[in-house]
Amino acid sequence: MADPKTGLTVACWLARAGQWQRALDLTEAEAEAADYPAFGNPGPLRHYLRACWLEELQDSRAAAAERTKARCADSCYAFPYGLDDYDALLRALEADPRDHVAHGLLGCWLLDSGRTADALGHLEQAMAHGSTDPVVWRNSALAVTNTGGDPATADSCLARALNLSPGDARLVFERAVLSGLRGLPAEQRIADIEQQGPAVLARDDLAVLYANLLTDVGRAQDALALLASRTFQPFEGGEGLALAAYDRAAVQQARTLMEQEPTAAITLLREGIAAPANLGEGRHPGDSMAERLVALGDALERSGGGVAAREAWAAACGGGNALAVDRGPAGPADYWRGVAFIRLGRRQEADRIWDSLEIRAAELEAAPAQPDYFATSLPELLLFATDTAASRGAAAASLRELARRGRLSGPLQMKEEVSR
Repeated sequence: MADPKTGLTVACWLARAGQWQRALDLTEAEAEAADYPAFGNPGPLRHYLRACWLEELQDSRAAAAERTKARCADSCYAFPYGLDDYDALLRALEADPRDHVAHGLLGCWLLDSGRTADALGHLEQAMAHGSTDPVVWRNSALAVTNTGGDPATADSCLARALNLSPGDARLVFERAVLSGLRGLPAEQRIADIEQQGPAVLARDDLAVLYANLLTDVGRAQDALALLASRTFQPFEGGEGLALAAYDRAAVQQARTLMEQEPTAAITLLREGIAAPANLGEGRHPGDSMAERLVALGDALERSGGGVAAREAWAAACGGGNALAVDRGPAGPADYWRGVAFIRLGRRQEADRIWDSLEIRAAELEAAPAQPDYFATSLPELLLFATDTAASRGAAAASLRELARRGRLSGPLQMKEEVSR
């Protein structure tokens, strides 16, 4: 199987050298549609490029015919790149400012190049002139959100994209992420996902997000069943996300079991200390299992294992293990280290945890966060720009609230609060 874009690339080299006719001869044949999923679809761009070369040969009628073909061509998997494509799309819009295909493709090119505001202008033109390409509507949602626009407008764009491409798991996932940024309740987000049918959950990152939502509404057992029902690809959607979803659900389910069946809770919590193989990743040395270990200690204490409970709480105090590069900045997981110190009666050490949470909150309010050592590629993976003053303020407020709760709670009061 040959990459159908190779011939087009060579033709562009010839055109740069003024070999217009040779470029046209090389690109006369259509690419095989079967090759598109593997290599991308050069169809519309081939026609737009050929139109430019025909204009250089003073054949305006043939150039117009090529652009008509471009507007009628299948645009699925058509992703422009490079300056040749950029110039061809600009010339197409000079010839016809209402060309919704050219606007959509140029918007895609600009979005990929980080020129988000410019991209949005062309994507809006594409939609206004009747684009039915779901990629255009999806890209518009990203551009609206990442230029500070109305998230509800972005959601309307994603809803339209889903209407044009029903059951598209990627679009369902992206809309679910956006609904989180909009602050919609978990129940509504679950309903929106389930409305698309179970097939969309074949996508790993959507399954992880859905599992977290189930845990949010108290359906931890359903979340655990979902996470156990499949094998996840390593780091799908981001490092540690599948494992974090599993831990959240397991701890919540253990808390539910603890009142009546502490032995079952102990089994659930102990079995999860070693990451289940089907989740596709092991535990990172820097990750904290403090919340799981605190819950394990609580379950052990309820079952009469006081010595074992203190051992679990002591293990929770340590955070990550000795292989971690560094502990990194304080975060929500450190709250549970503070809880463990209080369980053990080590109030001064707990107070240092609360201090570190407040210090980190002040840092977030003062400046943008830096990616940690093992997440330097994360910004390239994010759909929406989330490192904003508002998001940092919300994170800081959450850390301050955890510190406040820690300082006001004594050992017995905290056990009652955490178990609820």
